Amino acid sequence: MKSKVEEQVIYPKDLLFAALQRWRGMLALGLVLAVLLVGLPLLQGLGSNKADSAAQEAYAEALAKYEEDVASAQQVVERYKAEVAEQQRYMQQSELLNLNPYKHYRGMLAVYVSIDDVLQPDKTNQTYSAAGYLLSAYSIAVSSDAAIEEMAKAVNMEWRMLREIITVEADGGTATLTVYLSHSDQAVAQKLLGIVTERLEAARKEFQKSIGDHELVVLDSSVNLVSDANITTVIHDNQDYLNNLKENLANAENALKGIAAPVQPQAGGISLKKAVIFAVLGLVAGAGIVAVCAWFRHMESDKIYSARLLHLRTGVKLLGTLPSKAYTGIDRMLRKWEGRDMADPEKKAALLACDLRYRCGAGETVLLIGTGAPEERAVLAQALTDAGVKSLDAGNVLESTEAVEALRSAQAVILVARCFRDTCTDAHRQMQMVSDYGKQLLGCVVLDG
Repeated sequence: MKSKVEEQVIYPKDLLFAALQRWRGMLALGLVLAVLLVGLPLLQGLGSNKADSAAQEAYAEALAKYEEDVASAQQVVERYKAEVAEQQRYMQQSELLNLNPYKHYRGMLAVYVSIDDVLQPDKTNQTYSAAGYLLSAYSIAVSSDAAIEEMAKAVNMEWRMLREIITVEADGGTATLTVYLSHSDQAVAQKLLGIVTERLEAARKEFQKSIGDHELVVLDSSVNLVSDANITTVIHDNQDYLNNLKENLANAENALKGIAAPVQPQAGGISLKKAVIFAVLGLVAGAGIVAVCAWFRHMESDKIYSARLLHLRTGVKLLGTLPSKAYTGIDRMLRKWEGRDMADPEKKAALLACDLRYRCGAGETVLLIGTGAPEERAVLAQALTDAGVKSLDAGNVLESTEAVEALRSAQAVILVARCFRDTCTDAHRQMQMVSDYGKQLLGCVVLDG
């Protein structure tokens, strides 16, 4: 046995769990500090229910500007959405953009306007040809908005889609009028060519009365399968335009999302964000204060923290640890993580008693000593009795004369010490007294709890 109590050795693990074992105090103090940090600004603002007037006016101006910017940005977004939708609908319905550039039908109608030059009776030395006027008139007859709309209805097509696939060319030098039209369906192309021919014939009858006698000679009227690479360029241009509209729409939507609303000034209060921050700071501060206090208390305390530290400081032989009570919940989890004995107290006491039966001599009476109450050693004493070992609970040999008298007549002694209550100094004094009386100290049983 060591002659003196060694200086306490500090282990980081012990410091950690010495603080964690006081988790209730950490939580309680943390909540108190959190309430104070959040509540003080609220209490300070009870005398003022209105925010600063200057701040309120600035907020009103910022809010008006925000609403104006949002409305303007929403208009831009809606405009681009409408343009994107219209372009997509147009590209889906357009006959020109849905043509196969390398395989579609083209109809051609070429007519010659036949008319003799006429000398005006009221003019001298002047002639003129009516062919130019007739070519313009016929061109209008098949390419005006009214004519295009009427022909579009005949083939169940939107008028602007038809205008894209029909072209009228007038050549005054040769007095010819040529009409081109394209379509993916040969039958529709032929039908449209027939409608154009009918309109020209109907116009001829009217123009003979108003302009003069003339004839229309059909030079060519046919529908053929052709290819036109220029259509590819038109398709790509429209797709690029659609992509540009979508990009503008995305930029407008991002601009709308990026408009930040002004923050309303608080009236005698605290923002939610600050309240959360203060609450967390309060919890952390409370936990930190309790942890620091626990560390200082652990470092300065002479009380038995664990069986291992008792052995290091006093050199006593450890017979084992005996859990003094059952733990549940967080306490049980923390003690398990720390490595403390979590066995059933009665089963562990029976195991210790069985071991002590073989350590004691036959017929020897084991004396139990300790500074605690007899009830704390009752489980061990009963286990010794059940194991067939004679035992006597003497109690505190440092204070009781009866305990000292029992020690003088004892044959074997067991020291029972309890963690977190008994001190290493008292345990060492009891060990010294046993040694002074020349008695055999079997060892120490540590009550952990």
